[in-house]
Amino acid sequence: MAERLHRLTRAYGEWRIFEAGPYFDLTPTQVALLTRVVERAATVHVVFFVDALLPTFQAVHQYAAQIRARTPASVEQDEMICATLAGHWQRMLEVVSQVRAELQGDISFLAFSGAMEEQARWAHIQPGPHCSSEAPWALTPANALPTLTLSVDFPLPAFRQPGRKRRLRRTWQRLYRQQGERKFR
Repeated sequence: MAERLHRLTRAYGEWRIFEAGPYFDLTPTQVALLTRVVERAATVHVVFFVDALLPTFQAVHQYAAQIRARTPASVEQDEMICATLAGHWQRMLEVVSQVRAELQGDISFLAFSGAMEEQARWAHIQPGPHCSSEAPWALTPANALPTLTLSVDFPLPAFRQPGRKRRLRRTWQRLYRQQGERKFR
């Protein structure tokens, strides 16, 4: 994915309307879950949530969705659910940490790592109301959670920048005036 993000800085301008699905070989559902593409006035910000591709991440997500769908009947059942979720969470953190350790020497991964941005995004999340404060996500500071999220910022192709013609016209007029002033000096 890091290689595709690297190539995207050049390929983005070739698309009249960028489609993340064909570019990253993703289904529409995967595009919605794994990518975020934001065009700003003069730049493009692309985020790819690689963590969500991991089976351990998917296991945590599926178990958490099951918990939300039902209400525990007792305190004992509640603690068992939280312990199971904590086990899934710990396994996911181990896998993400192992992958990050393997990629520490990969310059592409390091160049596109969006870990700080992702950690800041989730810093305000608190543990769920049914789980004790000893849950692993409550004990780990948000800025210490490992992530494989990748992000890149690059210039928006000039032909797609809003107000481009107006800015060019002003620049040409300013240069024309400056050249005229030089002739009379």
